Amino acid sequence: MAFDQDWIDDVWSVDWLVRGRLKHGRHFTFKSAQNDVAVTLVPCSVAGAIVTEHAPYAAHGPWLQVGTSVI
Repeated sequence: MAFDQDWIDDVWSVDWLVRGRLKHGRHFTFKSAQNDVAVTLVPCSVAGAIVTEHAPYAAHGPWLQVGTSVI
């Protein structure tokens, strides 16, 4: 499978964007366009985060939070 340069640049840009937000104490959420589910990458120090250092994964209904210490 061959990937064109534009696709590789796009993937690098998303990686850079997500890591930059997390590095500065922000969250990043991937939300499904088809149904009501979401996955949020979040540092444990963010206000409102339900993940902790001891529980790096937490779910609240259809919403999953993943603490950045496991990434």
